[in-house]
Amino acid sequence: MGILDRVAVGVRFFRKGLEDFDTTANVVSSSRWLVEEMLAKIPPDAKVVVEFGPGTGTLTRQILAKLGPDAKLYAIELEKGLLEGCVRAIDDRRLVGVHGSAADAATLLDASVVGHADAVISSLGLSLMDEPIRESIMVAARALLAPGAAFTQYAYVHARYVAYSQQRRAFFTWDARPFVRRLWPRVDETMVWKNVPPAVVFTCRG
Repeated sequence: MGILDRVAVGVRFFRKGLEDFDTTANVVSSSRWLVEEMLAKIPPDAKVVVEFGPGTGTLTRQILAKLGPDAKLYAIELEKGLLEGCVRAIDDRRLVGVHGSAADAATLLDASVVGHADAVISSLGLSLMDEPIRESIMVAARALLAPGAAFTQYAYVHARYVAYSQQRRAFFTWDARPFVRRLWPRVDETMVWKNVPPAVVFTCRG
């Protein structure tokens, strides 16, 4: 992967963030501290991992670095241009790009993946979504997981107090904690203060 490919994907993500912040939920990639926490629950022998919202591939590259040579990473991205740029820049045969909504993951992915994923990792901005879409994404994640496997999702802390929706042109508040705990019986939380902005990582099991 060349430096120009990385720059091109980063610029695309930044522009997309400015144009449609409600979809990307950020204009810059996640910090290494947040990435490390997101990867913590991937088993060392994982064969199938699913990522919701790979964006520029910052997290995608680190997931692949942790996986073995015969593993597969299915990256589901709603923005086709971002997905194509990410897959092209990373150029790894273990990476399978899937265009579509994470809410439809169970139908987008092969039947051999559903119920067999060793981990599902999400970088989606749940706070900016409508409630039915949020719930559909959680349901889809649970359908993909193998027994005992974990779903990992982060949320920005500031949304509990104030956030802004570009599409709605309005400020709002949204606390991820009660939403996540309502839909998952087992949830662990870890704060990542060094990320900009600070985030909380939820590790969820069915």
